[in-house]
Amino acid sequence: MKREKKSRMVTVDLRRKLQAEKCPEHGDMRAHLNKLQTMREDLASWERPLLMKILAYFDYLGSIPPSYDTYIAAITATSTLLDQVLTHRPHLIDAIIDEADRKGHQKP
Repeated sequence: MKREKKSRMVTVDLRRKLQAEKCPEHGDMRAHLNKLQTMREDLASWERPLLMKILAYFDYLGSIPPSYDTYIAAITATSTLLDQVLTHRPHLIDAIIDEADRKGHQKP
């Protein structure tokens, strides 16, 4: 019982840190997404797999700058129209990196 309480608190703490992560406008999107992926891998040992997939989508979308909103709206609408699931890996991450490259926000 004591270990279960500790693992819940570790999960809550990791989830809070993950949700607080934000990529600054003109930030290094690759570095940001790599950091999120590392944090998600740490959480994977504590949370249920289905919950992880659902939350991952929102973690990634909620952490990118507002200048990506139009692009994200377009790709999510397209995936809905095509009745395709936009998973966080690799589709969503690849799409965000492609947009960051297009915008020229990547560091050389």
